[in-house]
Amino acid sequence: MKKLLCILGLLVGCGGGSGGGDATSSSESETSVLTSDFTPPTGAGTGGDTENMGPWGNRLLLATSKDGLTWTRKNQLLTDQGDVPDLVMDSQGWIYLYYMGWTVGDEQNKPVVAISTDQGETWVYKKVVLSGFENMSPPCDPDVQLLPDGTYRLYTTTSNLGETPGTYVAEGTDGIHFSKVGSAFSRTGTNVLDPSTVHANGVWHLFAGGQTTTPGANWHATSTDGLTFTYYEEKIFAYQGTRCMVANAIPVSGGWRYYAFTTPVGSIVSFFSSDGWTWTEEAGVRLELDTTTGLEKDSVKDPGVVQLPDGTYLMVYVTQIP
Repeated sequence: MKKLLCILGLLVGCGGGSGGGDATSSSESETSVLTSDFTPPTGAGTGGDTENMGPWGNRLLLATSKDGLTWTRKNQLLTDQGDVPDLVMDSQGWIYLYYMGWTVGDEQNKPVVAISTDQGETWVYKKVVLSGFENMSPPCDPDVQLLPDGTYRLYTTTSNLGETPGTYVAEGTDGIHFSKVGSAFSRTGTNVLDPSTVHANGVWHLFAGGQTTTPGANWHATSTDGLTFTYYEEKIFAYQGTRCMVANAIPVSGGWRYYAFTTPVGSIVSFFSSDGWTWTEEAGVRLELDTTTGLEKDSVKDPGVVQLPDGTYLMVYVTQIP
C-alpha cells in the first residue's frame, strides 16, 4: 500500500538523491525536456522488502475510458519498478506523470516524471529535481497540482531528520524542477503519509494515510491557500463496507470524483462529491485484477487519472509484476 511504501522509503532512502539539483534553472529547452534522462527498467528490482511490495516489485499500466467510470485496459506497460502515479496536463495538452521509480538510471528510489506530448502514446522519462530538502529524509510519493498561473505545486512526504514524516510542499514552473516552500501538514508523534489533494469550491482538501487512530481511515486536513493545512478529521472512505485509500481526484460534471482502491486487496473504485466535504461511493468497480493477460498480479491500485483534450480519460494504475 502507499502508506507502507513511504514508511519503507523513508527508512531505506526514498527518493534517492532528493536534493542536489539546481531548481533555479527552471527553463530547459524543449529538446532537453523531451530527451529522457534514463531508460525505464523492465522486470523486478532488487534491494527492496520482498515481503511488502513497493516500487521494486510493481509496474505501471494504462487504461482508457469514455466516461471515467467504465475502463478498458490498453495492456501497455509504462515502466516496471514504478509506484504511486499522479497525472496532470498542461495548457498545450502535454501529460506529466509523476511516480516513484526504483531503478532510475544509476540512482534508486527517486521521484520521476514521464512526459507525453501525444496523449499517452509515447513518453520521455525525466528525474524530478528537488531543492531545499538536502538535510531532510528524501522526499517520496509526489502529488502534483497545476495551478491556473502555470505553477506546478508538488506535495511530498518527508521530514526533518529525527522527526515523524509529514507533508511538505514545493513549487516550480516547468514540471521538472521544484523548490521547497515549507511544511504543509503534520501530526506530532505520528506518521502522515502519501498526500492526495483536491481544490474544491475554494477550499484545499488534503487526504493522507498514516497512523490514524481509526484503522483504515485517511487523514483529512483543509487549507485556504493550499500551502498550510489544518487538521479537520479522520475520514473513512468505504466501498460496500470495505475501507479504501484515496489516490487521485479530478473535476467532473457537478463536482469531483476521487479514485481510490480497496484494502488490503486492491480493486479500483471511486467516490463523488459536489462540495469536496461529503463523498459518496459510486456504483460498480472501476477496475479489478485481470490475470489473463499475464501483465497483472495480486491487485490493481493507486490510480492516477486525467481527462484528455478529446474528452476521453486516461488512467495509470499499479499492479505487481507477475
